[in-house]
Amino acid sequence: MLMKRVVSFFLIFILVVPYALAVPKAQAAPASGPGKKAVYLLPGFMESRLYSQRYGGMEIWVGPGLATEIGRNALGLQPEMANNVAGEGMLAYADRNRDRIGTLASFLPLISSINSCLALNGLSNVYTVEFFSYNYLADLNDTAKELAADIKAKGYESVILVGHSNGGLLASTYIAQSAENKNKVEKTILLASPLLGTFTALEPVETGGLTLFDGSFIMTLLELGYDIFAKPISKDWVKSWARNSPNVYQLMAGNEYVSKTPVLYRTPSGLQTINTPEGYYALLNQSPNTNANLVSGNTRSLKYFRETVFGGHVLDLWEGMDLTLIGCEYGFVTPVSALYHQSGSRAIYDGAIYSKAGDGIVAGMSMNGDERYNFVNLPGASHIPILLDIRALAVVNDVIMGRSVSNNSVASNASQTSSDLPSVGMSDMIRVEIKSSDPLSAATLNSGLDVRVYDKKGKTVARAKGEAQQGFTENNFVYSSWNTIENATNILCYIPKDGYTMEVFTGSANRLGCIVTVCTETLEPSGGILSRNEYRVTGANLLSGSMFTLDSGKSMAPVPKIGARLSTVSSEKYAQNWQFVSNALSLGAGGSAIPEIVGPDAARAAGNCIWTSSDPTVATVSSTGLITGKRPGKAVITAAAKDNSLKMESCTVTVGD
Repeated sequence: MLMKRVVSFFLIFILVVPYALAVPKAQAAPASGPGKKAVYLLPGFMESRLYSQRYGGMEIWVGPGLATEIGRNALGLQPEMANNVAGEGMLAYADRNRDRIGTLASFLPLISSINSCLALNGLSNVYTVEFFSYNYLADLNDTAKELAADIKAKGYESVILVGHSNGGLLASTYIAQSAENKNKVEKTILLASPLLGTFTALEPVETGGLTLFDGSFIMTLLELGYDIFAKPISKDWVKSWARNSPNVYQLMAGNEYVSKTPVLYRTPSGLQTINTPEGYYALLNQSPNTNANLVSGNTRSLKYFRETVFGGHVLDLWEGMDLTLIGCEYGFVTPVSALYHQSGSRAIYDGAIYSKAGDGIVAGMSMNGDERYNFVNLPGASHIPILLDIRALAVVNDVIMGRSVSNNSVASNASQTSSDLPSVGMSDMIRVEIKSSDPLSAATLNSGLDVRVYDKKGKTVARAKGEAQQGFTENNFVYSSWNTIENATNILCYIPKDGYTMEVFTGSANRLGCIVTVCTETLEPSGGILSRNEYRVTGANLLSGSMFTLDSGKSMAPVPKIGARLSTVSSEKYAQNWQFVSNALSLGAGGSAIPEIVGPDAARAAGNCIWTSSDPTVATVSSTGLITGKRPGKAVITAAAKDNSLKMESCTVTVGD
């Protein structure tokens, strides 16, 4: 064991040090003379490097200081990346003199591309390309002030803002803070920016998981047996800073989002759809994992950010400005809402609700500007790789140069493990829920559950062990795990229905006493559940620990391994195979209509849903789906099934004069 720990520490060191040493210090010469201009690159969440105050500026994210940082958390000491409960006071900091290309050089291709474009067009002496690293765990309001100060200190009279992901929220905060800031912005280009927020940001707070963080590193540590590092990296360490990070909350789905796509809340009296800001903040505050100060309690909170800083709707801030949005609005399995259930006075997180309407991290409706701004759709460009996509780089340069850019979808040859056609949607995937008393983190005599996914040739393409996972995101699968007061381990997976086999192993020394509950679910295109089959698997193979395999192309029932037993608990079918004919509807003020619904279960749909309107002053909707126009404007009407199917459909209603 000692040798394994020595090797593990060495592995950490050699993996992170090269990145710490590889940062170039040189930049293109700054523009000079009157009318100085700059292109400011605003990175996304975790795309800036962070450094240590305690240890002489050692790089924490991502560098050799990471070992010290997670070690402090494992010992019960406050990590430097963690704020206090008010959302301030962290010691880790960004350094723009040292960080010129972002975490793992993620912005180097974009920087090089823009500099080359400027040089080819004789503009290198007009524009300076500035990479603005920042503390992505701090308050975006403070970060925007730093951005304004940086632009002023360098004497730039005008700037072009190019933001990725969270950088779009930073750009929005910057223009919201003053007319002076807004007037300095020549044009803005945002790549995959969650302007309305993203439910992905719930993950680090509610589960300690981090979709953006590659699990391969953690998995290697687990294989070596070095759980003292693997445990805090994947769950404890993430929770230590996520709970009290203002930016994490500011990145969550905002009131603009939930008014269009509600959060689902299961209560003893039935399903509730939460689509008002008040209800949304109240629900988040009932979770045992959230910080009420940062949900709705102070000026660093999600509520203050959305309602005061953005004035109720972020898209209104950009009115009259030159804004181009770039992203992939369909094709990747993406969290589009969240599910909670009531347990006493608490709201317990039951995982995200997924569809393919996004880039894997951000839903299309959050990034596309609601048809108010020019949006360039890039099929096949997932959230992080869009920074390397030559189509995206070309669009950025075209916009900078003032060339016209089409808002039509740009073709992609990206390979997919499942269909990216909306007509197929999630229907070629299955949803698998696993609940177990096995610990999520490795413990004495029990290393937790091990989940593996094999392709047709038997090759392992994805694997998860307890908290760590690898291969799921890159294959457009889903793996999320968390613990609650009710279950030591909760696992939610989405994998393709055909061509893949899942196998689950127990890490318990008591193989015969292992018990897991497994639910396998078939889906309709929007991600709603059509059938749900619940099973109990008891015991495991004494040698391998394998409990069962699941090949949904053959059967939705797990196949127990030798030494394990399978019993059926329940089986349900939901009559939710229906869709709106169109996601758009036009009415005159005072006019009424019911959205046209098609599909095998269309006849029963309208009366079995909870109907909501994102803006009842524009359009109201009755309990049977009758929509009535009230005044000119737009509203999103959502129908959410009353049963446990998680089925939701939406359409945008435009009310004319």
